[in-house]
Amino acid sequence: MFDPATMGAALASLKTIIDLMRNANDAQLTLKISSEIAQVQGKLLDVQQQALTLQVENQQLRDEIRQLKASAEDEKVFQFMHGVYWKTYDVLSLREDENGNRITELHWDGPFCPTCKDADKRPVRLRDLGTYEGQGKFHCDIHHITLYAPRMNE
Repeated sequence: MFDPATMGAALASLKTIIDLMRNANDAQLTLKISSEIAQVQGKLLDVQQQALTLQVENQQLRDEIRQLKASAEDEKVFQFMHGVYWKTYDVLSLREDENGNRITELHWDGPFCPTCKDADKRPVRLRDLGTYEGQGKFHCDIHHITLYAPRMNE
């Protein structure tokens, strides 16, 4: 984690170096200046490492936020109806209303397995097994369940 005290200590050491260099006349003073320079370099390296760690953490958090937003947007398009999930999307049709505006129609994609979607957090399309007693018969090959639901696009 970034430590402001480290930066403050580095700046204080730099001030000490500048003060010492103004009075540098002998070897002992030069040695002391060299020692202060080494300390400053070490502290600055610490600050650089902390800044790099913060940059990496910041990027990871930004990526996580982006993924969560995308996931939330994906969830908005799923509707739970008739015991299964349907993915909805709008399509601009060629038809126009009485004012001459093109009509947007809601289309349905799916169905998707409710167990896969709710428990496994992933949309898995159900396999269409045809029609049974006027409804669509759908099967999840992962959970081995058969579900019946109206066909939404018919």
